[in-house]
Parts: sequence; C-alpha cells; structure tokens
Amino acid sequence: MCRYFSENTLYLDYVVVDGKTVQAELGAAAINKGSGDPAFDGLEVIAGLQAITENGALRFVVGPKAYAACYDANGNMTWRLLDGVACEQVWDAENRLVGVKKGAAVQATFVYMVGTAQG
Repeated sequence: MCRYFSENTLYLDYVVVDGKTVQAELGAAAINKGSGDPAFDGLEVIAGLQAITENGALRFVVGPKAYAACYDANGNMTWRLLDGVACEQVWDAENRLVGVKKGAAVQATFVYMVGTAQG
C-alpha cells in the first residue's frame, strides 16, 4: 500500500503478492538505484526501504524458492535474496570477500594478511 508522497519521497508500507503481505523494508524487497536502464542493471542494489528518496526500481521477490541476485562490475555477488531473506556480500578492492550481512546483522567478516601463505 502506497501511503503518500512528500516532496521527492515515496512512502511505501507494504504490497500484497498472491495473498501474501510483503513489507517494503523487510527482506523480500530490493531497490536497484538509477533511472531508465540503470534501474535494472543489478548494480547499486540496496535493501527495500519504507521511504524511497531516489530514483530506482523497487522489486519484491516472494514465493517458494524465490531468488534474486546482483553483482558488481567485477562479477562478485553483492546482494542476494532467497526465500525472503536478504544477504549482502562486501568485497574489497582486490575482489576479496570481507563481509556478509543477513538483513542488518553482520554474519561474518574476513581479514586478509599481506605476505602470508594460506593453506
């Protein structure tokens, strides 16, 4: 349900998909920032929000085995949504995974040591 507009902000509380209520700010929603083609490029994806202040495509991924993923320019998966649970993967400049979040909760962090062999 779209609650109201204020200036350049859309306030979205929830949508109903196949009889299931989906909150905009919980795991089943994502915003791909941009306008036109960039709104559908899979880059600059953030978790859904109740107050949408930027141009972008708002997507809801619901249903059994529903899945969506986004990748950065290097091909690293930066965000995925599986069965209503959003996960964000954070990569460093050398394409090494440095963090994983599930929703707002940090699930794991990784530190790489320079000059050491890992076995």
